[in-house]
Amino acid sequence: MDARVGLKCSVFADESGIVVSATLARMRAALDSRARVEQWLDWNQCRLGPAVVDIVLNKVFLGPNGDASAIERGERRLADVAPVLEARLSRSAHVAGDTPTIADLSIASNLTQLYLADASPKTPATVAWYRKMEALSGVRASCAPMQAKTKG
Repeated sequence: MDARVGLKCSVFADESGIVVSATLARMRAALDSRARVEQWLDWNQCRLGPAVVDIVLNKVFLGPNGDASAIERGERRLADVAPVLEARLSRSAHVAGDTPTIADLSIASNLTQLYLADASPKTPATVAWYRKMEALSGVRASCAPMQAKTKG
C-alpha cells in the first residue's frame, strides 16, 4: 500500500537542488533563523562579554583600583570583535535578520555598559543600529537608567 495516496503536499527544489516539502522548508527556515539568534547570543557571551567585563569592571566599578592590564586586554579584545559586529550590521538591519531579537537586546546591553566606560564602538553601522535599539521602549527602560548616571 502506498502511504502517499491522497496526500497533498507542496514541494520545490531548494538552493541546493534538493526537492523538499513546503512544511520542511518552513521548518528549516525557522531553525536557520533560531540558529542565527543562538550564534549571536554565543558571540556576545563568549567574544564581546569578556571584553566588556575587563573594560567596565576595571574602569567604572573599580576605578583607581582597577587592573590596567585587564583594561588593555579588554580593549584589544574589543578591537578584535567590534569589526565583526560592524560587518554584520553593515549588511543587516539587526544581527540575526530584519527584526530585533533577544540577541540584539543582549548585545545592546553590553554596548550600554561599554558606554559607561566611554568605550563603545563608534563605527557607523553599529552606532546607527544602537540608536535604533535605544528607540525601543524595552531598551530605553532597561538601559537608559545606566546611561543617565554618566550624563548627570
